[in-house]
Amino acid sequence: MRDKMMQWRTEILKNLGGLPAPEIRNDEWLYLLKDETRNSIMVEGIFVSEQELEQILSHGNYETRNAEDVLNYFSTAKFLYGLGYENHIHQEFTLTLGLIRQINKGIMEGRKRDPGKIRSGAVRIGGAKTQPPAYDIEKWLELYTRFINENINKMQFLRFQALQHDMFEIIHPFEDGNGRAGRIITNYLFVSLGFPIITVKGDEKSKNQYYKALQETDHGFGALFKNTPNYERLIKTISGVNTEQLEIIFFKGLRESMDRMIIKLMEHKGENMLPADKLASTLGYSKASIRKLVERGKLVAVKRGKNYFSHPTLLYK
Repeated sequence: MRDKMMQWRTEILKNLGGLPAPEIRNDEWLYLLKDETRNSIMVEGIFVSEQELEQILSHGNYETRNAEDVLNYFSTAKFLYGLGYENHIHQEFTLTLGLIRQINKGIMEGRKRDPGKIRSGAVRIGGAKTQPPAYDIEKWLELYTRFINENINKMQFLRFQALQHDMFEIIHPFEDGNGRAGRIITNYLFVSLGFPIITVKGDEKSKNQYYKALQETDHGFGALFKNTPNYERLIKTISGVNTEQLEIIFFKGLRESMDRMIIKLMEHKGENMLPADKLASTLGYSKASIRKLVERGKLVAVKRGKNYFSHPTLLYK
């Protein structure tokens, strides 16, 4: 069902002109990038209010707490998503070790002595049952990029994204910034595939669900990373990895961002969005049913204030 919901949205977006360029002057892209920035660093325990975020981005206010983390993430993500959009438009794609190093360097600039440097030696992730490899980190990262470059257009995309994201986090190639780098890479891949970016929410409940989903996927890799790097072994292991919970999180985030894009593009074309009560009356549903349809992905809608807004033509049939 998730595949059908995404395919349906993809067709709607295509008929509206396709994914718009990730430009700051585009209100929806700016909103998504700000929301992702604030939440992604919140996942790491770096808290920035919406007001603080605006002050930092508007004035480059380094006196505001955590300003460097915000500006580093925002500027790195903005560049990568622009690159991803060029991949999408020109049907070109590549992910290299150099680009991955640059992502880490961008988000950790000024925070670490050697940002972008691949770690050496063992490291532990608190609470995780599957631990990162202690040796051959760069070779594991090479297998990771090979997996992405060979499979980005072959696998069901939500499963592909869940696999690559968890794989990157297990490899844990840098001393710090792995979570942020991994989420930027994931969104770079989404944009390269013609989708908008997603936000992994940083509130306590959502963060716990995200970590639990990563642990579920971790479990499938088992002892793989205790062995020497081997691509055939990696591919064989992947067939038994459970990505269900991570796919659900990615689907929800993608559904919300696609819905925002679709609604805004329709409004630009002069269509008026109806609030939930009027929409329910028009479609012959109760107002409570409208919320259920949105939660199930069967209605493209956006929440403004306490109300959902949509259009009668945006109901999946």
